[in-house]
Amino acid sequence: MRHPSSTTLLALLALCAACAPDSAVEPGTPDLPPPAAARVPLPGSFTVAVYPVDGWFADVNRANLAVGMGNGGAIALPQGGPMHFMASGPGRIARALAVNNSGIIVGGVSPNCCAWVDLSPAVWTSFGATPVVLPDSGEAVDVNDRGMVVGTVLRRGRDRAFAWDAPAGSLVLLPTLPGGRRTTARAINNEEVILGTAEDLKGIVYTVLWRRGATGWTVQVVGGGIDGLDLDGWLGVVGVTTGRASFGKPDHAGWYATAGASQAEAVSPGGALAVGTDWGAATTWPQTTIGFIADRSGRITWLPFPSGSMWRASFGSGVTDCGLVVGTVWELGSVFTAQPAVWNPGC
Repeated sequence: MRHPSSTTLLALLALCAACAPDSAVEPGTPDLPPPAAARVPLPGSFTVAVYPVDGWFADVNRANLAVGMGNGGAIALPQGGPMHFMASGPGRIARALAVNNSGIIVGGVSPNCCAWVDLSPAVWTSFGATPVVLPDSGEAVDVNDRGMVVGTVLRRGRDRAFAWDAPAGSLVLLPTLPGGRRTTARAINNEEVILGTAEDLKGIVYTVLWRRGATGWTVQVVGGGIDGLDLDGWLGVVGVTTGRASFGKPDHAGWYATAGASQAEAVSPGGALAVGTDWGAATTWPQTTIGFIADRSGRITWLPFPSGSMWRASFGSGVTDCGLVVGTVWELGSVFTAQPAVWNPGC
């Protein structure tokens, strides 16, 4: 959902500089756990498919429709079908970052030929549609099954998280923390809870949740120092805490059993499984990272590399409740910087 794998290395570099939340700020309130039906076992084996374009997959829905970026364009891969290059509308390059279960896709488009600058938030009603593009600098990063879109736009020189009710045609900027000026959105669930970050009066950045009530949106700090990247339908947050892949309820509750520096990128809608990237597991040259899948107890299985070549890195970016994973692999000496990949346990 939300963060393409090509940005993961940059995200890790920022982990050591992350600030722990101020203890004076009220933490979040843990929600009820998901039902027992959501507790599924880790997949035992995968088939791995790699697609020969320069890019990555960012998200996948329950119909196994994967979306991402390839060769400078937004791409979509329906289950059992060929890869599609999506229309970029008024832009020349585009990328897709999330897809809901109805096949609505969100991301960004840019009028620039060869540089990811001047992006504008975009929504495709299907992978064959022309995108609807907002007249703002920014990007849409997630969409729920109702069609509520979230992302970040630049307003008066500052990043501001937004919620765009695409069916109703209305857009609102989400509230800041008291005295804060900047916010970003990262994910939304079907209960219309939004995960993101907000800056306080001192400029310290916190992971936050926004909820919509009768009087509008309210903002709440997530406690425990977790840098949240995704959330499920029960406020289960995944991300990174003190440099390790972690989960929360929504406050930080524990770490995944990774081998070292790592982060959890996404959680399945039902909260059963999460995926991410483990730098600590890459102990064999020329590997630098290995993608992983994890269950709710924190146990992990590392995603296998494709056969027949020398692979440098892999990243897990999206996962279904069945355990199908999408992400990226890097091949040593390949003409491609990165290639979109799908790990399928038989979904």
